[in-house]
Amino acid sequence: MDKTTGILVCAGVFIVAVAAGIWLIMLGQRNRKLAIASQSWPTAPGTVLSSEITSRQARETINNSTTTVTYYTPVVRYAYEVEGVRHEANIIRFGSLEENYQPRVKEYCDRYPVGAAVSVRYDPQNPKTATLESVSEAGFQIWMGAFLIVAGVFLSGLLWYVSFVR
Repeated sequence: MDKTTGILVCAGVFIVAVAAGIWLIMLGQRNRKLAIASQSWPTAPGTVLSSEITSRQARETINNSTTTVTYYTPVVRYAYEVEGVRHEANIIRFGSLEENYQPRVKEYCDRYPVGAAVSVRYDPQNPKTATLESVSEAGFQIWMGAFLIVAGVFLSGLLWYVSFVR
């Protein structure tokens, strides 16, 4: 690898990893902030309209073996009314609930079956923003963001060393 290509590869790895890490940390902080704020939001009675599990498949390489992994996400849609205006939302809790373990995801659908009466916390400044639970899954996003930043710095440093120092 020539010097210019090496510099571009190192810089590219660094920029992409650090940018993705910063984005995840900011997203996690936003979700944590919303979860904390939602604890003091007013509530409205609501009804679960649908409760299902969606899935997606991803190819992953583990120990030099490529496999297909299925990820599951609970999708609970509910309706509620604020000052005579009907709203619909699907946020169970702030942050991603996607998992590769279907029984854990199914617990959300079991907790919120179709037709169930629910208490919906809504943002009084923007009643379209609502949640069923005032907690967050932001911890994973923040840790993953920090990991990407550290990994990006390490990997770009390693590439730099292999390309120019060695």
